[in-house]
Amino acid sequence: MIEKHAELLHQRVKKTARHLGSRFRREGIEAYCLYDWDIPELRVKVDRYGDHLVVAEYERQQTRDLEGYLDALGEAAAIAVGLPSENVHKKQRRTRQRGSAAGRYERLGEAGQTLLVSERDLRFEVNLDDFVDTGLFSDHRDTRAQLRALGAKSFLNLYAYTGAFSVALAKSGARTVSVDLSGRYLDWAKRNFSHSGLNPAEHQFVEAETSSYLRAAAARRERFDVVFVDPPSFSTAGGQTGAEFDVQADHPELIRLALEVVAPEGELYFSTTHQRFVPELEQFEAEGLVVEDLTERSTPLDFRGRAARMGPPHRLYRLLKTSGSHAPRTAPSRS
Repeated sequence: MIEKHAELLHQRVKKTARHLGSRFRREGIEAYCLYDWDIPELRVKVDRYGDHLVVAEYERQQTRDLEGYLDALGEAAAIAVGLPSENVHKKQRRTRQRGSAAGRYERLGEAGQTLLVSERDLRFEVNLDDFVDTGLFSDHRDTRAQLRALGAKSFLNLYAYTGAFSVALAKSGARTVSVDLSGRYLDWAKRNFSHSGLNPAEHQFVEAETSSYLRAAAARRERFDVVFVDPPSFSTAGGQTGAEFDVQADHPELIRLALEVVAPEGELYFSTTHQRFVPELEQFEAEGLVVEDLTERSTPLDFRGRAARMGPPHRLYRLLKTSGSHAPRTAPSRS
């Protein structure tokens, strides 16, 4: 099994790198996907970050005790793109994950080694070893470019993580507010501002539970041209509320709270990585908001094959306030 899977991965990564590598280099893109479970029996994801690869196996019983399996896959991927094996960072991912921040906050190590990668004229710090995720979600690369092109004057980034969206909008001149429950990731976001030539002191970083922040911001009558909401699929990190969050059950209430701080004629973007997500957005259309599914448009070239086989890497919806929109009704708290 090991030799077969290593050869399959080598051939697929080599083909993808040949097809996409030169294009991304021309565009100044250093973080992109080379392989993501394209072959049913080869459950692994390969991402490139500059001159490094992250090879992550989706954990399963069949290979859990197969000695040397992940090492062989990492070596095969490295040879395919002409990188030394020491530049391969190997890890395992769970396909189903419940708990605090659904993986993005899970710590794997304490190496603390980081590198900078470019996304066109933006620069982001990534950590390829210490966490399940690296600090940059490349599947939202095109979304960042699309939101940046809006020319918004003010931007609210909820569940901001390491602030990539805030950096993109700030680069186009927006005043940004980044909200996250983790102070560690907000500090990372500030460094990303500096890496891209922006002054973090000119922007706001709020360590808070999202719902609590939104209620307080609405009471202060704060308004933003664009609001981006990207919650975890599941979380028990309820902050002040202590409540468990389930994106399927709780997204209508979360969207209602966020709409309270969207300016007249403003836009709200809601994203989720929940693969079985079923949107419940008809109620907002009934209140006069324009609702669009932007998932296909926001899926980058290197993720389209995955989208056709397994579903998109994320789902993205846009809610646009118009002059005919009703004022959003605050949803009752979930018991």
